[in-house]
Amino acid sequence: MSKKNTLENKKSRKLERELIAYSIAAGTVLLGAAGVNAAIHHTDLGAGVVLDDDGETLDIDFDGGGAEFTIAFGMSYDRVDVVYNTANASWRGGGGWGTGGTAAAGALALNNGDNVSGTQWGHNNLTGTTWYGNMAFTSFSSGYGSFYNTTDKYLGVRFDIGGNTHYGWIQVQVPSDVSSATITGYAYEDVADAQITAGAIPEPGSLALLALGAAGLCAWRKK
Repeated sequence: MSKKNTLENKKSRKLERELIAYSIAAGTVLLGAAGVNAAIHHTDLGAGVVLDDDGETLDIDFDGGGAEFTIAFGMSYDRVDVVYNTANASWRGGGGWGTGGTAAAGALALNNGDNVSGTQWGHNNLTGTTWYGNMAFTSFSSGYGSFYNTTDKYLGVRFDIGGNTHYGWIQVQVPSDVSSATITGYAYEDVADAQITAGAIPEPGSLALLALGAAGLCAWRKK
């Protein structure tokens, strides 16, 4: 083998080692960045679960330890409500209408990107006795509630896991005639007291990007 070929092979192997080292370093950075949002647990319900029969409900179990909330349709006439199932579970209040017409206890519809935390919360620390928060209803051909006639809106919630407070969201849409409620997904932050924005989901994992980098390295080797 000539000195020229030997030198080129050495340069090639050095470049390959540098590419591998860079790939590992970049992968570590990507994995670290993904880890920031990896604590968000998202349940995607696809096209959504539709509630349209009187008394029909959907339990929302964020962490697999039992349902913290229930979305209920038609408890009385055309209406949609959120019901708490554990002592320390509550929802973002201030959306108008709740038990006995308590406006502050009514569920507040959040926009995508809104911070879930707030000063008004339904149930436990707002009224002490409210067992549900109204989201939408109709009466005498008029619509009420923060979720009335909405599509891309979110219910902010908080609940306890092991005595620690966690925040999350539930996406719900209600048509103008309040003939149904569609729940398309929900998510929560598993870091205690950490904030979450409405609609936030985990970022795509970096392992796929790392695999693409490995494929590129293999392709480079074949050249």
